[in-house]
Amino acid sequence: MRKVVVLIGILMLGSLAVLAVNVPAPLTAGATVTISNFQFTPKVVRIKAGGEVTWQVKEGTHTVTADDGSFESQNLSGGQKFSHTFDQAGTYRYYCSFHGSKGGHDMAGTVIVSK
Repeated sequence: MRKVVVLIGILMLGSLAVLAVNVPAPLTAGATVTISNFQFTPKVVRIKAGGEVTWQVKEGTHTVTADDGSFESQNLSGGQKFSHTFDQAGTYRYYCSFHGSKGGHDMAGTVIVSK
């Protein structure tokens, strides 16, 4: 009987872990994305319309370039920042022009804007 209780407990904890991984990021007024190790962290941010996202470069030289051309940073090096305000609801995909490409390949991320 004890083995069954332990097994049920393990299964329940595993289910909670799966749920936590699949929960989308909370909707916020703004967000900060860190650029380090050839990646954007977090890869997906959710903000409210009118919110601002700020990208902060920790190391290397990178860009923040929208797939649809709606925004683009200059070349950014360690310690530099780029911010963009998203006024319209929608999904905005972006990438680093040096280390990624359109469509979410390699060094890329997504901003989801809700009303």
